[in-house]
Amino acid sequence: FYEGNYEKSLEYNLKAYEMRRKLFGDSDHEDIAKSLHDIGFCYCKLNRHKEGFEYYSQTYEMKKKLLGDVDHADIALALDDFSYCYAKLNQHDKALEFSMELYEMRKRLFGDIDHKDIASTLHHIAVNNQRLQEYQTAINYYLKSYEMRKRVFRDEDHKDIALLLYNISYCFDKLDQNKKALEYSLKSYEMCERLFGDRYHQYTQSALKGIINSYRKSNDQYNARKYENILRSLK
Repeated sequence: FYEGNYEKSLEYNLKAYEMRRKLFGDSDHEDIAKSLHDIGFCYCKLNRHKEGFEYYSQTYEMKKKLLGDVDHADIALALDDFSYCYAKLNQHDKALEFSMELYEMRKRLFGDIDHKDIASTLHHIAVNNQRLQEYQTAINYYLKSYEMRKRVFRDEDHKDIALLLYNISYCFDKLDQNKKALEYSLKSYEMCERLFGDRYHQYTQSALKGIINSYRKSNDQYNARKYENILRSLK
């Protein structure tokens, strides 16, 4: 890929695909599947998700023919790609369907061990439930992802965990559980503070806005103003 120039990368990958088709003809081949995937990736990076999905689908079908009906990391990647595209197309029910299928496959691939890919899939399941306004279900999956990520990162601070804590807070807020929403917004902010200090970061801003919202809902204007001042002071 041309250092983020996805138009140029798309042009290159389309040419590579045509060349590989001439070499291998109509037969299925790993190199053709790679070209199809890379074309789909470029289209998605260019926000042309319908076209990206078409190429990801071709990749998936070819991988299934090459690998057979088995669990495999490449098939898992294809399921992840499908889920991503459907989410970008705001078809969160379909995105959830593929995230669930991916979760079951990754559990079979990795067994009972904690793994960052399983934690990530749990997070995506939660996000899609959140988009479908299934907030309690979203919380359940966010918490599973949170516990696994804590173990994977050995209780170290990480920006993915800070975001996850804010998402939990958001869902509790939607369920009118203000105390729980405040609890997780505070946890998210405290982690962001350790990670980013007093520098501006999107996750810090989100956490602070969540805290301010919770204090306003509980009519605690003193603390709401306190965190408003902190938000304004971010560099």
